[in-house]
Amino acid sequence: MPGAPGWRLAPLRMAWDGLSPGQLCTALLDPARGDMTAQTLVEYLRTEKLVAWARQPGRNPRGDLRQQPHLSHEQFIMRVHNWIELGAACPE
Repeated sequence: MPGAPGWRLAPLRMAWDGLSPGQLCTALLDPARGDMTAQTLVEYLRTEKLVAWARQPGRNPRGDLRQQPHLSHEQFIMRVHNWIELGAACPE
């Protein structure tokens, strides 16, 4: 358990482990798998507390200090929004 408030296991239909970047992209945009469209993905990433928590430095459950991602949450959302505006192409 990562320690974030509200953390829970995702349903099996959202199992992303082992997917290539292209497969992950396709799965995220498949409403049958992630229950989202490209448009709702941006809103989810912008408002989901666990997504924001993952982007904050702090300690993981083992007590190790997590590193802050290279992009702020706002920069990340802006890039996802731009990607969708450009057609949300997935890598092969």
